[in-house]
Amino acid sequence: MERRTILVLGGTGAIGAHLVDFLKGSEYSVVVTSRKDRPSTGNINYVKGNAHDFCFLKHLLDKHYVAIVNFMTYSTDEFSKVAPMFLKATDQYFFLSSCRTYANSNELLSEKSPQLLDVCKDEEYLKTDNYALAKARQERVLINNGLKGWTIVRPYLTYSEQRLQLGFFEQGAWLMRAIKGKSIVFSEDLASKYTTLTYGKDVARAIVLLIGNERAIGETFNITYGKSILWSDVLSIYLSELTNITGRRTNLKMIPKAPIEEWPTEKWTYKYDRILNRRFSNAKLLSILDGFEFTELEEGLRHCIGAFYNKPFDAGFSWATQAKFDQITREWSIPREFTSKREYLLYLKYRVLSGKAIQTLRSIKHKIQE
Repeated sequence: MERRTILVLGGTGAIGAHLVDFLKGSEYSVVVTSRKDRPSTGNINYVKGNAHDFCFLKHLLDKHYVAIVNFMTYSTDEFSKVAPMFLKATDQYFFLSSCRTYANSNELLSEKSPQLLDVCKDEEYLKTDNYALAKARQERVLINNGLKGWTIVRPYLTYSEQRLQLGFFEQGAWLMRAIKGKSIVFSEDLASKYTTLTYGKDVARAIVLLIGNERAIGETFNITYGKSILWSDVLSIYLSELTNITGRRTNLKMIPKAPIEEWPTEKWTYKYDRILNRRFSNAKLLSILDGFEFTELEEGLRHCIGAFYNKPFDAGFSWATQAKFDQITREWSIPREFTSKREYLLYLKYRVLSGKAIQTLRSIKHKIQE
């Protein structure tokens, strides 16, 4: 009998890589898209291509799949064009949304809680297609399409062997510093807030269990760890495990407020997510996945830091960001760390100048070009 096929778009990240591992040796034939050449093995078949390319997608969706799991991030306009194609090509389309779509609340955030898109009055923000707004809008594209067969899943701050976040920074920005023996920076305003971190492996396992589950069709699920934690306690776990691994204490520079003016691209993430207490209910998920258990947070974080240390993945690293951190900690990167003169000059610019000064220079340059 021919195997039924699952299509996984962009299945190489914090959740996708684990999902593919769970599907190895399963009853399904699995097609996984990747921008890099990867060797196929067993029932896992990698296809090189860009899932943002309409022609590439159209070719993939010429056949029918028992499920499509989509880890790609689209603009709302782009998603509106391709969503009908996805829904027609599968029995069950998994849309990876996010718990970042929820508005602030003092209650546990459930699938029925108001979203930012429902209650936000910030006109500047609403004019953007920022991640949280884009995900909420794209959920509505699915719901209003008239076609069935979708399942919306909302994870929140997933961590893995290749992804460990601190506030609004990816591991390449902060963890690589610690591994190199430099100081890391965190702020008291974020440290005092509750967050919820979930192991990407758990999210992947939940998705696998939802495939083919009739109770999941046309439904939305929070896939989140069941306990919230202060960012200060997350930081303590990170620092403790780094000491265990490296044998040295990581220096920490605590500042009163996150210097969001130095990272203006993160201002919406800061304002409408990280600076809020984020607590979620996963009761709906557990009601149909009887006996499902999430990995204990400290155990999962410690494991992933160790795995990352043995195989670093520098997503989120930039010399501009390192220069800004070095300004705060009064440290310097040395010339042999750079691979080019251009990198070094970029670092020096951001190390010496403030974010405000750089924005002013950009404005002057833009006016000259006009």
